[in-house]
Amino acid sequence: MPDWVRDRTVDELADWMKEDIQTGMENTSVKAGFIKLAATDDGLTELEEKVLRGAARAAEETGAAIAEHTSGPRSGLTMLKEMKVLRDEGFNLRKFIWVHAHSELDLSLHIKAAEAGINVEYDAVGGGQPDDFFIDLVKRMVRNGYETHMLLSQDAGGYNAAEPGGGKPRDLCYIIDHFLPSMQREGMKDLIPVIMIENPRRTFELTTTG
Repeated sequence: MPDWVRDRTVDELADWMKEDIQTGMENTSVKAGFIKLAATDDGLTELEEKVLRGAARAAEETGAAIAEHTSGPRSGLTMLKEMKVLRDEGFNLRKFIWVHAHSELDLSLHIKAAEAGINVEYDAVGGGQPDDFFIDLVKRMVRNGYETHMLLSQDAGGYNAAEPGGGKPRDLCYIIDHFLPSMQREGMKDLIPVIMIENPRRTFELTTTG
């Protein structure tokens, strides 16, 4: 976290984020499309909470989504803290994304998040876990009626800067080439456009209520 963030107020952070979304980032015409944040694996720190509050105010005014890296064995508890902060700010939880939700083994917390309106993102498809792990997560959400609160991705970059030659890149088309056919074989063909098109479009669309 840059040192200057520690000295800014919540509203100053919100104004900075709004500038990036509405005008452009770092004196360019390139506008941000959503707000990406992170919480430590040990929980939401005081500084991270301040940034989250700033993001909530900026996102509420601009219609942007907030995606927060929340992983590790305590990710569900951290998500509950984030939910409390966002509710305190009057933020629309349907524009919040719980990134790395699959790292929380207490699946009841996935349902609790979706019930509140949060988008539950399973984003290591094609990574360390087998496809059946994610198929089961998707089926559980569907059984509970929350198919419109799921996002899927691979959390994969093209290379690893820490390894010689960039390491071995992961297949960036894994979901399209392998996972979606698995969903189709499991009888979830009609669910694919919901998760892969409608949910992302609704979540990331820049819309305001004002």
